[in-house]
Amino acid sequence: MRGVLVLFVVLACVYRYTEACSCLPQHPQVQFCGSDFVIKARILKRTRTGPTQRDEVIYTVKILKDYKNHRRLSLYGPNTQEISTAANSALCGSFFEIDKEYLISGSISNGKWRTNLCSWNVQFPSLTPYQRDALKFGYYKKNCRCEIQQCFGNSCPPAAPNTCVIKKGANFTCFYQQNSCSRQSYGCGWRTKACL
Repeated sequence: MRGVLVLFVVLACVYRYTEACSCLPQHPQVQFCGSDFVIKARILKRTRTGPTQRDEVIYTVKILKDYKNHRRLSLYGPNTQEISTAANSALCGSFFEIDKEYLISGSISNGKWRTNLCSWNVQFPSLTPYQRDALKFGYYKKNCRCEIQQCFGNSCPPAAPNTCVIKKGANFTCFYQQNSCSRQSYGCGWRTKACL
């Protein structure tokens, strides 16, 4: 009987562990280029679709800037959008504070905007000056044909003309916050000498 109880506790712990959300780190340019929308928005309202952890949360946001699609925002209209996410962070749901400004990215499917914990979602004031410039001047948007690859463990992708590689032992945070991959005369390369 005691063995069955121990087995039950172990299985419950394993089950609980498998419910966690995990995301591989990605360069902001990779997240930008892989998203259907990238906006600066103020969070207006949070609404749950139901009482369980498996339900969704719908955030109503005011779009202040559209970096991906550059749609014209009305000076007089509401410019509001609903964005859905899972209600629980274990299911990769994002959490946003009301009245705060965020950079939010995600997907659009059948007209429904969705985001998750693995998307590039940060409070706007926490962006570095380089990241703000990359959004404002289109460093990310204009260079989506350039790929950014990273070395993890002993695995490192080979150099290629359309690829920028973050090498093993490099300061990933520096590359994420202070550099981007852009088209050069010979293919793609790092835009600045920062982090090299």
